[in-house]
Formats: sequence, structure tokens, C-alpha cells
Amino acid sequence: MFFQDNATPQMEGLEELHNNIMFYLAIILFAVT
Repeated sequence: MFFQDNATPQMEGLEELHNNIMFYLAIILFAVT
């Protein structure tokens, strides 16, 4: 319970960071090709 409550905000931030990375990665790949 403690670990899950502690990890929840981290997972939300990680998911947002992952979405941003995939977004910019798609733009870079589109620009390169």
C-alpha cells in the first residue's frame, strides 16, 4: 500500500514524460525521413 501510494505520482509524471518523448521522437523521425 505504501509503495503503491508513493509510486502513483511518479508513474503519472513518467507517463507524461514518455508521451512527450514519443511526440518529439515522431517529429524528429518525420523530419529526418
